[in-house]
Amino acid sequence: MKSKNKILLIGICLLVLCAFVGTASAKTWYVDDDGGPGIDFTNIQDAINNASAGETIFVYNGTYYENINLKDGVRVQGEGADVTTIDGGGAGSVVTAIDVGPETVLGGFTITNGAAEYDGLPSGGGVYICDALVTIADSFIIGNTADWYGGGIALVWHSSVTTATIINCIITNNTAGEVGGAIYVDLSTSALITSNTIVANGAVTGGGVYSDDTFAATITNSVIWGNGDDLYNCIATYSNIDDCDRGEGNICADPMFVDAAGGDYHLQAGSSCIDAGNNTGAPSSDFDGNPRPIDGDGDGVAVVDIGAFEFVPLIFDTGDGTYPSIMGTHQGEIKPSQNINVSKLYTYPCVGTGGHTESIELYKNEELIASGTWNGYQDDWHNITLHNVSGAPYVMLYDGHEYNYTIVTGSYPQIIHEPSKDVTGGTITCTLFTDANGKTYTDWIPAIRLE
Repeated sequence: MKSKNKILLIGICLLVLCAFVGTASAKTWYVDDDGGPGIDFTNIQDAINNASAGETIFVYNGTYYENINLKDGVRVQGEGADVTTIDGGGAGSVVTAIDVGPETVLGGFTITNGAAEYDGLPSGGGVYICDALVTIADSFIIGNTADWYGGGIALVWHSSVTTATIINCIITNNTAGEVGGAIYVDLSTSALITSNTIVANGAVTGGGVYSDDTFAATITNSVIWGNGDDLYNCIATYSNIDDCDRGEGNICADPMFVDAAGGDYHLQAGSSCIDAGNNTGAPSSDFDGNPRPIDGDGDGVAVVDIGAFEFVPLIFDTGDGTYPSIMGTHQGEIKPSQNINVSKLYTYPCVGTGGHTESIELYKNEELIASGTWNGYQDDWHNITLHNVSGAPYVMLYDGHEYNYTIVTGSYPQIIHEPSKDVTGGTITCTLFTDANGKTYTDWIPAIRLE
């Protein structure tokens, strides 16, 4: 049986959920396919059937083989899309929302293996929404099919208003026999589609998002890529679109996913999607729960990224050093524990001094790969911009590789008085430090941050 010692995680998930829909109800039902103490149900639909409007259902990690029908005002929250899956078994829509109101929310799931076929409801293989106002958040909608419309999600109108908010979702590898491989938006319906990653879906027409009404879908801050026809009869803004559709703030550039073939749609450093969105109306966190916006490009202005994931810059940081301190030339080795795209070097100064780095050179196998020079006591004088040998203002340092540094300091920078130290992002070692008076040491490491 799975451990239930997850109170902090549950709290975080519910807080994220409440950011979209308001204050959480005091009543929470717990679902775990393994059962156990404190568990109310072993399948999701039983919990939904017993819940009342304003209540929350929390679903622990596992794969749940069922097709669920949402209930008005009930919030269904998975432990996380990477660990909590609803598998429709190829028997109709995985999730159905009919005649439910705006407090109805589904979030934190992988939704897969739905098949909306002619002999049933032939639209909305992953999620079918009809005459409803519902939010789908922080979910991975993958591998669903529909014979007609909306392989991933279908919004359909029959007798009353249908409105859906689709936010921080990854929608990929869904297909529709006719239109809307990822999302189909019917006449007299509306969809707010923001901060999503919509890739590699397919349909005869509109493999990405298909709308019957030009103004039915409001699309912003989303990556829409590799869907054949990414957008049909809809308008997007501040989005990265493979088809290069026009719209305010739109771009058309390789998103630079970490590993699209392996299903990792995080952004790599240098992606054009970083800090390219619109903060207005953007969610306060991303698919992973990281805060939005983050200043991902290091220009001092935090702007939300395009797509479901906010780029979180990785750093190599020794932290503070101590006295005694003196300027001089440091030589040593850096070994990162993660891939780090470095654009600048920060030097920790001793309090009340102008401690700084005059210059830095980085070498790989005795070959210069990057360098930077101080511009004097002006503007952001604690930092130096690094340029690689091609002149670009960054250099990539790779996990487990060894790099030699030569750092020349000025005034009184902080020093770490150790021969080697494990730091945030890796290890740094002193080979030789020669101070301004010509004295040498093998245990003086510069206190720096590479980011």
